Amino acid sequence: MCATVAGLFIATVSSSRADAAVGDRTMGAAQAVLQAGANGGLVVLTNGHGHGDPAGIIQSGDPEDVKIFALGPNDAYCASGWHVIDLNDFDAVDLYPSKQAMFDSLNAVQESFELDSVALATQRTAIKKSPANLGPTGLNDVYWFGVGALMRPGSLTVGTHALRTIILDPTYGNLDVTVQFSVLPC
Repeated sequence: MCATVAGLFIATVSSSRADAAVGDRTMGAAQAVLQAGANGGLVVLTNGHGHGDPAGIIQSGDPEDVKIFALGPNDAYCASGWHVIDLNDFDAVDLYPSKQAMFDSLNAVQESFELDSVALATQRTAIKKSPANLGPTGLNDVYWFGVGALMRPGSLTVGTHALRTIILDPTYGNLDVTVQFSVLPC
């Protein structure tokens, strides 16, 4: 299974919001979602059945979500508060001759976002070991990293936006996807 296709799986199951309180879209909550990424998402998914902190393993459709799903078309989010646009990419040692070869492959992946044709500044997490296997994929000894763009209050205007996600992956191939999402005045 290629990391890009598997990465799309992780993008849909990783955590969507820090659940300190409904409507709590702080900078800290956005950072927590970025840093928890596949670890928080997979642990809560496999052990917590969707309940816990961070919560919202599957896209909730709640406009109060902190996380803007990079590959989630036609979603809607509130304009107020902080948000993070992020995507997790992962790979498994099982697919390589050595752990170092897998790390080299993950380090070579580049991800970027454009919002309404404007490149966004991003942060990249460290490569982290996932504490859970990937269930349906059958892969074990999985590692991941996340790339995210923190969106401060006021940076998302009410209306429809185009979000382009570009993944340059020398091992598994490139991906260039554009989705639209809406920002609501809540």
